[in-house]
Amino acid sequence: MNYKTDAKYLPVIIIGLSVLYQCLCAIQGFDLTDEGHLMSAYQLFGSDPLAAKCGSGYPLTCYIGWLLNSIYPAGGILMMRMWGIFMVSLTEIISYKYLSRYFSTKVVLIGLLIQAVFLAGDPKPFGYNNMTIFFGVISLVCINEGVRKVKWGLIVLGGLLAGMNVFVRLPNVTFVSFALIPFLWNYDFAGIHWKKSTAQAMVILMSFASGMVAVWLLLVHIGADTLVTEFVSSIANTLQGKSTHSTDSLLMSYLSNYRMCIVYLGILILGAVVFCSAFQTRWILLRCALLFLGFEILYRPIYMDSSMLGDTIMATINGISIAGACYYMAACPERRNVALTAVLLSLIGPLGSDGGFRTMWASTWLALPVGLSGLYEFCRMLSKKRFSISFTLKNEEESTGKESSVKNISFPICQLNKSFWCCTVILLAIVFIKIDHKAYYDPGDRTEKIYPIESRLARGIYTMEKKAGIINPLLRELDRYVKPGDTMLVYDFSPLLYYLTETRPFAGISWPCVFFGERYVKAFVQAEKESERLPVIVLQHFFSSNEWTSIQRNYYDESIDTNYISSAQTKTIKRFIKKYKYKRVWSNGYYEILVPSDYKHNIKTDIE
Repeated sequence: MNYKTDAKYLPVIIIGLSVLYQCLCAIQGFDLTDEGHLMSAYQLFGSDPLAAKCGSGYPLTCYIGWLLNSIYPAGGILMMRMWGIFMVSLTEIISYKYLSRYFSTKVVLIGLLIQAVFLAGDPKPFGYNNMTIFFGVISLVCINEGVRKVKWGLIVLGGLLAGMNVFVRLPNVTFVSFALIPFLWNYDFAGIHWKKSTAQAMVILMSFASGMVAVWLLLVHIGADTLVTEFVSSIANTLQGKSTHSTDSLLMSYLSNYRMCIVYLGILILGAVVFCSAFQTRWILLRCALLFLGFEILYRPIYMDSSMLGDTIMATINGISIAGACYYMAACPERRNVALTAVLLSLIGPLGSDGGFRTMWASTWLALPVGLSGLYEFCRMLSKKRFSISFTLKNEEESTGKESSVKNISFPICQLNKSFWCCTVILLAIVFIKIDHKAYYDPGDRTEKIYPIESRLARGIYTMEKKAGIINPLLRELDRYVKPGDTMLVYDFSPLLYYLTETRPFAGISWPCVFFGERYVKAFVQAEKESERLPVIVLQHFFSSNEWTSIQRNYYDESIDTNYISSAQTKTIKRFIKKYKYKRVWSNGYYEILVPSDYKHNIKTDIE
C-alpha cells in the first residue's frame, strides 16, 4: 500500500518550519538548574571528569557535549542549543522517512510537527532526554528493518546503539527489551518461529553488550569510569531514600501519569463527539454553539490545567499514541509491529525520570504520529461505512409500571473525519500557544523575554527583566573575585554560574540535589581535606527552579529537609563557612558572595 502524498515538497516545508520555530525559541529561556549543570559538565567532562561529577549518570551525553562544546566554546549556550536542534531535526527526518512507508504521510507530518514544536519549549534541546530518543529511534528502526528483512548487519547496528544508549542515561538499560522485537516480527498464524527469533534476539543481546563495553572502554580511557561505578552503587540508596527518584515516588508518578492519560483521552473523545454533533445539525446557531463548546472542552482542560512542564498536554499525547496504535492490532503484520514497537519506545523511554513522560516528552517521537494515523484511519473507516449509534429512551408510568413511550435517538458519526481534524488542529494550536508563552524553567510571556544575560557565554540568550536584574549584577561582581579555572562553591540551585564564570565546582558537584544528603556531605568533606585553596562561596536565598521565588529569609534553616536538599547538607555548608571565617563582600538579597578572611592569599593552613 502506498501512503505517499502528492505534495512533493510538503515534508520539506513542514520539517523546515519546525526547525525554524525551534531556532526562534532557542534565544529565549534562561535556566540556572537543569541546563546549568549540563553546561557545566559539558565544559569540563572530557578534560577533567572528576570536576564534573554531576554528569556521572549520563557520561556519554556529557562526553559528546564536551566534544561539541570544544568545537566552538565561545558559542556558549546558544551554540549548544543549536547542536541540540540539529539532533532533534535528524530525529524528525529519520522518523518521517521510516513512518511514511507504513502510515498516512500527512498525518505523520502533523504528529512530528506537534512533537517538534513541543520540544521547542525546552531551552536545552541538547541533553540526555533527546539523545536517548535519538539513539533509541535509530536503534529501533535498525532492529525492526533488520529483523523484517533478515539483515544481520542492521540487527547488530541496532543492538550496538541500544547498548551505547545505556551510557547516554543509565536508566536506558531498559532498552535491552528491544531483544524481544524478533519474537514479535516472527509471529504469524502458525505461532512464533522460535529458532529464528532466538537467534536474532541473541545477536541483539550480544551487540547490546558490545556497545556497552565499547563506551565503558572510552570512559576508562578518559578517567570517568570511577564516577559511573560510584553512581551505580549509590542508586540503591537513592531509590530507598527521601528523593524525587525514590522507588515509591517514581512509581506513584508513573501511575499518576497514566491515570491522566485516560482522563484526557476521554476529554478528547468528548470533544470529538461534540464536533460530530455540530457537523450534523442544520441549524447554524446550534452548529456555532456546538463548535464553540467543543473548542472549550478541549482547550480549557488541556491548556489551562497544564503545568509549566505541559503535563496535561503530554498526557493527551500519550493517550492518543496508545489508543491510536491499538487500531493497528488487527492490521497487516508490518503496520501492527511498527505500531507496537513505537509504543514500546514511548513506554521505556521515560523510565528513571522523576516525572516520567512529563519530563521525558521526547519519548513519543514515533508513537504520536502512529497514534494520530490510527485514529485518522479509524475515523475514515467509520465515515465510509456510515455507522450510527442508536439510543433508546424508555419512560415508564410509576402507577402501572407499563411502558408509555419509546423514543429512538440516532447519533450519526459520519462526520468523524472532520472531527478528527478539528481536534488535531486544536491540539497543535494548544502546543503553539503553550510554547509561545512558556519556556522550560523560565515561565512567562516570550514577548517579555527581551533582557540579555551579560556574559559572553550567554550571548544571544534573553530572559525576563527580573531574572536579568538578579543575575547580571552577580556576574559583574564575580569577575572581581574569580577567574577561569578557579574553584568556586555555589550553593545550591545555580549550577549554571560555574559555566558562565568558567570555574570548577568545589568537590566536583555543581548541583547538590544530584548528590543528595550524606553522599554530598561525604564528597564535600573529602574535597575539604584535599583542596589547597579555599573557594569563593556564592549562597542563594531563593528557589531558582521553574518560576523564581522571592527572597526566603529561612532558606538555610537547619531544620528544613526537602526532596532536594537535606539538613545535613545545610549544616555542612554552615560549618564550613564558620570554620574558615568567611565574610560577606556583596549581596543583592537573592545572592551573596563570601570570601575567606585571608582572601588575598587564600591558602588553607588549618585542615583538620
